[in-house]
Order: sequence, then C-alpha cells, then structure tokens
Amino acid sequence: TPNGGVLDTIWANAPLTGGGWLAIGMDVSERRRAEERYRAFIAHSSEGVSRLEIDPPVPVELPEEEQIDWVYRHARIAECNDAMARMYGYKEARDLVGTSLAELHEVQDPANRNQIAAFIRAGYRLADSETREHAKDGKPRVFLNNVVGFIEDGHLVRVWGTQRDVTDQRHLEEQFRQAQKMEAVGQLAGGI
Repeated sequence: TPNGGVLDTIWANAPLTGGGWLAIGMDVSERRRAEERYRAFIAHSSEGVSRLEIDPPVPVELPEEEQIDWVYRHARIAECNDAMARMYGYKEARDLVGTSLAELHEVQDPANRNQIAAFIRAGYRLADSETREHAKDGKPRVFLNNVVGFIEDGHLVRVWGTQRDVTDQRHLEEQFRQAQKMEAVGQLAGGI
C-alpha cells in the first residue's frame, strides 16, 4: 500500500481475445485475520475440537445400522486441536490426525452405537451425548459430545464436534451411588 502496509490478495486472470490479460484482484486481508483469530481460538480452547471426514461419504438413505457401521469403517480424524489429542493421551493434534473413529470408540458398546443412531435420527446433529472411548494407553474415557454433520448430495461427508472429558466426574458419581447403597444396606441391617 502507499503507506508501506502489505495486503493479502487473491487474483483471477483471464486471457483476452485480442491479446493481453484481464486481472481482477481482491483484498482478503480481513478474511485472513479472521481465519487466524478462529484458528487461535480453536487452538487455545480447553474443549476438544475435531473434524471427522468420512471417505467414502455415507449415503443417508441407508438403514440406520448400516450407516453406523459405515461411519465406524470410514470416519477418520482430519483435524483437531491439541486439547483433544491430550484427552486421548497424545501430545499434539498431529499425533491424532488420521486416526479412525473405530480406533477410539468401543465400537460394540451399545451406548456408543445408540449415540450415533440418535445423531442420525436427530438429522445429523446432537448435543450433550456421551460416548465411551479409550485413550492411547487403553484406559477408558467418557466424553460429552456436541456434533454436527454435513450432508452433500445425499451423503454424510463430515462431522464437526466438540467434546469434554467427563471421566472423573462419572467415576465420582458412581462412587457416590455406591456409598448411598452401602448406607442404605447399613440402615437396613441396623434395623434388624
């Protein structure tokens, strides 16, 4: 620019019939800055953020069970933040990219299959749904998920999602339930 600034631009060039070129440029500096802000927000989020790509995409007219199996066979993490990678015991996002959903989920766990079925029934959008998964070291994890699927030409092509690790919370809830049961048994035994 005249004052020494630099602009990010994109250009379209087309040949003219009489010779020469027609060049049309557009300033995309603000869009680039917005993309950088977005990436920084995702990178610093404490929630896991991911994009699954399904290749080949799932035909949405398939029966529900076939769609679930298809997702498990063909969905892979294409993008995620470091917070998500750490939830699975990895250091950085790049260590988790390329991992299949089937490698993370307990595929035969009815709760996980029901979660995907609920996602399908809700029009490929689901909030606050739990999954049982496992970290790199094999330890079980419980995640609370929000997911949105993207349909193109009658096919589910990708899923964006966020997740929070609620494993410790669920463990404490179970301990509390067990303590309540033991207290009730003690009260019954004390009354005999």
